[in-house]
Amino acid sequence: MKTGTVQHLDTARIETKSGTRATSEQAIESTAVTDLSMNDKNEPVFKQEMRRVGLTVELEPTIGADGVTVELSLAPEFHTAPPFEHREHITDTQGRRLEFPLTDYFTSKLTTGITLPDGTTRLLSLYKPTGKPEFEKDDILQAIFITCDILRSGE
Repeated sequence: MKTGTVQHLDTARIETKSGTRATSEQAIESTAVTDLSMNDKNEPVFKQEMRRVGLTVELEPTIGADGVTVELSLAPEFHTAPPFEHREHITDTQGRRLEFPLTDYFTSKLTTGITLPDGTTRLLSLYKPTGKPEFEKDDILQAIFITCDILRSGE
């Protein structure tokens, strides 16, 4: 980071008890068309749903029998670029052109399990981001790291 070739994008700090699932979200809401159907008058009906865009991390830690390792199940999801809305069209059976919005999402998602000793940091994932022109032409990679600390009662 000191040379300017690495950029810190986001951090999520999650504290939970052994065996208790926890989720952290640093996201905004985005709506997108998820279904297209025709009503009784043969008019298009668009169903929209809300989606969270940003960083979401779900995890469940279990402290090992030795008291110094953590078995961790986790599922981080990170959107590498804002949603991109564009217009598409189809032609129905009567030859009418139906135009509707579609939304592209650019995500990196990982579901994994890992065992970590107390106080360690590990690289979980390395991926090429998508969704922006500079991502396509430049040699850019993004990484997810995790640090695990066991906090004892009263610490």
